[in-house]
Amino acid sequence: MLSKPVHIAQISDLHIKSPDTLAYGRVDTAGALERCVTALNEFAPKPDLVVISGDLADTPTGAEYEHLKRLLAPLKVPFVGIPGNHDSRELIATGHVHRATLTMFAGIPTTICPAPNHAVDLDLDHLREPSFKVEPPAFHLHSWFPGEGFGSVVTHQVPIGDFDGPHPFFGPDGKLL
Repeated sequence: MLSKPVHIAQISDLHIKSPDTLAYGRVDTAGALERCVTALNEFAPKPDLVVISGDLADTPTGAEYEHLKRLLAPLKVPFVGIPGNHDSRELIATGHVHRATLTMFAGIPTTICPAPNHAVDLDLDHLREPSFKVEPPAFHLHSWFPGEGFGSVVTHQVPIGDFDGPHPFFGPDGKLL
């Protein structure tokens, strides 16, 4: 069993689009990921691992995954990506995304929960169309400390700036964005 604390940073729902394309016509997901990579590289103590819980790409296409690889290339921390419902397991399996294994935690039960980075806009008075907010861009830092039994875990949300919102679910044509 490990004898030192383990720090896992978790980012989620990247929804990377093709270069120079905004998600929902207005959200620069690539810019948010660039800021996140910078923050993770400067964070002290440096995380032992970054877990990227899907959705890695948005549509998904090979161009989106290639853009994602370029955006993640400067990350100085080992990472692993977990596909979400927007992802293509076929494109991921054919090498469009860097894959790693979680060997560090062999023998330790581990659960990774999605990090909330696009919450539904709470509108109980039904004043707006169904929307979500991307606020604030952040990562979770899960710190596992050895101890009795399985040890203990403390989780913090680390914001990396602000984001506007709410953003609608549907475009003017009624289709999901």
